Amino acid sequence: MLRTLKIVLMIIGGLILVFAITRTSIAFAPVVEQKPPQTVQEMIKEWATFYNSPYQELMVVAKCESGYKKDVYGDGGRAYSVFQFHRPTFERWAIEMGEELDYYSYNDNIKLASWAFAKGEKYKKHWTCYTKLVNKPTVL
Repeated sequence: MLRTLKIVLMIIGGLILVFAITRTSIAFAPVVEQKPPQTVQEMIKEWATFYNSPYQELMVVAKCESGYKKDVYGDGGRAYSVFQFHRPTFERWAIEMGEELDYYSYNDNIKLASWAFAKGEKYKKHWTCYTKLVNKPTVL
């Protein structure tokens, strides 16, 4: 009888210990907050801020070029994504920028455009929509 009582108490003690350990680890488990995916407009703002680029110009050009769409082809299939880069221009500027960028990444598309807009007119004039903006500055 005494032996059975000892076994029962050991089992209960073990269960209490397991419960305490589990409870403690759950109580101290880090809470990971997940951000919702950013919109194209939010990404433009983020990269414009990073490169100190003209945010409003980028917004107007992105709206004109793609309607803020990520996976859109234009110019007879020769241009792609938010800022409608032609692949040779994208690749040449990525090399000049000094980064390995993915032509099919809309984040990299926005990043490269923001970098280019920070560089000035020489780069901005590659966009037909920018040329329209310059000719009709009331768009902003």
